Amino acid sequence: YLLFWPSPPKAVFHPDPMNMGQQRVGEASEVQVLTLTNEGERPMPVSSLELEGPSAGEFELVSEDCSARELAALESCKVEVRLTPSTVGPRQGTVQLQGDFRQAPVSLDLIGTGVAPLLKTSTEEISFGSRDVGEASTATTVTVTNGGTAPLAVEAVELKGASKGDFRKQRDRCTSAVLQVAEECTFQVAFSPRAAGTRSAEVLFQSDSFETAPVVRLEGKGVWRSEE
Repeated sequence: YLLFWPSPPKAVFHPDPMNMGQQRVGEASEVQVLTLTNEGERPMPVSSLELEGPSAGEFELVSEDCSARELAALESCKVEVRLTPSTVGPRQGTVQLQGDFRQAPVSLDLIGTGVAPLLKTSTEEISFGSRDVGEASTATTVTVTNGGTAPLAVEAVELKGASKGDFRKQRDRCTSAVLQVAEECTFQVAFSPRAAGTRSAEVLFQSDSFETAPVVRLEGKGVWRSEE
């Protein structure tokens, strides 16, 4: 006589590992579905699913129908997972399956990458030197670059400060621009002092940069034209 013993329960996750891909920092990803299957020949009692790992708090089990049940041979259940990265770079967590069978606990790696835009400027200070009151300088070009890993939306490029009226922004290609990774835009600034003395202002940016955008400081000096 030949005796065939059914194989023990075997927990298999699909996909394994589960890659959530790139996701913008602070924003929730689309829900992705993870499948757990009992590929053994005996029933598999599942107690619970738990999240662990260095970035466990950034992953969320949105819903699941695996806990507190027994999976028959070849039966599957589903887990919905979402990622909300808190910072830039690789994110990693683990789904741990607890159950009343020899193989338990069983772990599955969850991975993803946090991405974010980063506004950078070609300079953070422009000095126009001394100019006669009322005389315009040559314009200086400033380049804005998206040095991050996600599209950068530049809402506005603004002049601020006590002497902002002495400086003029022109050929602005950055306001309302959306820069892809490593893409650039430019604008120009000229100086025309309205009074004598030190004149100063700042260029500020409204954008969705992950880090605070740099401030471009502007400075020049107004002098009265010497009499002949």
